[in-house]
This record gives sequence, C-alpha cells and structure tokens, in this order.
Amino acid sequence: MGVQLKQFYTELIPAEKMVIRAYNYYEADMAKSMDVKKMSAFMIRGVSAAFMDIAYGDKPYPDGLGKFTCEQTKGIEVGDSYGEFVVTKA
Repeated sequence: MGVQLKQFYTELIPAEKMVIRAYNYYEADMAKSMDVKKMSAFMIRGVSAAFMDIAYGDKPYPDGLGKFTCEQTKGIEVGDSYGEFVVTKA
C-alpha cells in the first residue's frame, strides 16, 4: 500500500515551506474504518518532509535528512473537509 492522494493542492516556497491539501487519502479511510478520531496521516507527513529534505537539504541523501518537519494541521479523520500538511524547516 502506498500514499494515494487522489485530489490535492500544493503550495511551495522553495527551500522554505510546502503546504499540501489532500481531499482524499487512504490514512483517513483507514482511520474511519477503525473509528479513530485523531489526526493520523503519518505516511503523508513523513513523505512530505522527506521530499523537502531530498530537494532542499544541505547535504546529499541520506545525510541531508531531518532538516524539514511536517505538521498535520487539518484532517478528514477528525471531520475537516481536507487534510492539510505544512512542511517547514526543522
């Protein structure tokens, strides 16, 4: 199983910030099927932060990892109409 963003919007400020709004992601479906009522899109957070690390890290992979972090600020799994993921420098 992989990350499936069927509908999404992205805002990017190169090397500084990325915002992803996902309107359909499998982690929300999994949370719903298991009756989980908290933000739980850990894979999208990890992949998003890693993307920024690889694209804008100060050292080549894998030494440049950990320079960015991703916070989930909205989630379908908690009743929002979309999931929002904000990646910034760690």
